[in-house]
Amino acid sequence: MSLTQHALGALRRHPAFRIAGAYALVAELWILVSDQLLGLLVSDPRTFTRLAMVKGWLFVATTAGLLFFLLHRQFRTLRLRALTLDNSTVGLALVRKHAFVWGNPSMEAILGFRPGQLPGSPTGPLFPDAASPEIRRRLAEGHEGSFELPLRRRDGSLLWCQLQVRTLDPARPLEGSVWSCQDIADRKRTEEALHQAQKLESLGLLAGGIAHDFNNLLAAVLGNPNLAQAALAEE
Repeated sequence: MSLTQHALGALRRHPAFRIAGAYALVAELWILVSDQLLGLLVSDPRTFTRLAMVKGWLFVATTAGLLFFLLHRQFRTLRLRALTLDNSTVGLALVRKHAFVWGNPSMEAILGFRPGQLPGSPTGPLFPDAASPEIRRRLAEGHEGSFELPLRRRDGSLLWCQLQVRTLDPARPLEGSVWSCQDIADRKRTEEALHQAQKLESLGLLAGGIAHDFNNLLAAVLGNPNLAQAALAEE
């Protein structure tokens, strides 16, 4: 397939191309049919010209109104989507070729960027050397997945995050992917505190078992002299 054919195929698949083609077809049919109908009804050339101009202005006004309605509805939908993304508590970003293209305010806050600084920033510095090599390899190759790992913020500090990666096109993973990121530092601290509490509980149970065994042994040691004394007294 030639480059021209590939480009035409991509245009045909694009919704805007289909809409423009449909509009051009409707406009052409309207001009042809309306002119023929007007020619049958009006024989005077001057009257025909005036009516054709009025017809043309009506067509322009009608299509402009329809276009305004469609664009207004589309822009309203896009605005609501943008507000939803901007106010999400989950960090969201578009990544392409190992660099951020866009990120919502939550993603900027999680990674320590000021508003507007995230686009264009590379993703490589986010991953410290202590991160799992397997995770770093999968992310570098553009694979999808869900990962729990520390990310290096802009100021150099580390923050535990839940990172989910979804590619826009699985056939071309490096062409673009959507990242969602959540701060799980509080959860990690809670898990660490629970782990320490479980360790202390285990140590307490172990110490209690040792003390119990020691008491039994001590009772046996202390009881033997008493038995010996009782035996001597009977003799």
